[in-house]
Amino acid sequence: MDLTTPIGGNSGGKAVMLTANQNISDLSTYGFGSAGNGGGSDGEEYTFPSISINAGQHVIVCRDSLALSTYFNGCLEQFPGSLYPNLIIEDTIEPTGNGNDAYELFFNGNVIETFGDIVHSYGTGGFTDLPWAYRGSWAWKDTAAPNVGNWVYNVDNCSDSSTTTQTSACPFPLCVGLPLTSVDNNLSNDILIYPNPSSGILNLKSNTEIEQYSIFNISGQLLLRKLVNLKEITLELTNLENGTYFLNFTTNNSLVTKKIIVLK
Repeated sequence: MDLTTPIGGNSGGKAVMLTANQNISDLSTYGFGSAGNGGGSDGEEYTFPSISINAGQHVIVCRDSLALSTYFNGCLEQFPGSLYPNLIIEDTIEPTGNGNDAYELFFNGNVIETFGDIVHSYGTGGFTDLPWAYRGSWAWKDTAAPNVGNWVYNVDNCSDSSTTTQTSACPFPLCVGLPLTSVDNNLSNDILIYPNPSSGILNLKSNTEIEQYSIFNISGQLLLRKLVNLKEITLELTNLENGTYFLNFTTNNSLVTKKIIVLK
């Protein structure tokens, strides 16, 4: 992504997003690097932290998490339909791509995938000679049939003058539709969660059975998952440090996400 965001300056909309296609016990075995201006590989410039993530979980490395979150208008923290909160990592240096720069994905120090052309050169058309360019926009590897694995690109500078991705000329694919105002608004009216903030005990009451629940920290790491099939549940949270967490639970085959606060 090289989006034009209302806040954050030139780096506010710079981000790289990857999605785990399997459970990963140590994310630090992966990294990426940008190949600026066709100058060839610069090697692995960013290495992911040593944490575990789940299959299907999205990982977003950005320069300014506040600017990007504001621009995504409630969609960045967890995309609609996702089982897990997105892992959002803010870095002061990476990514550096300017929309005409290629990227390399590394595993154990070796390149396993390349986006764009790391040794491209401009012709008479300049920037427009690069069909994979994403200046003021994004490039997306399609995950929907029949185009799975194909890259999708947008018009140059299609995010200019927009206040959110949903109102831009190129809405981000996982945020298409009505904008989310808050993850809290996903809470069904027939489910009670109290007290929130919690000093260590959290109660859930539902008119229908809660099939399972999961708790994630603010970075998207899974802390607890349990199958229950109950209408009333008491959660013991005294082992959690003070802070904000995400509570995911399913009822009637629907996923509900609630932001909870532990304050002891």
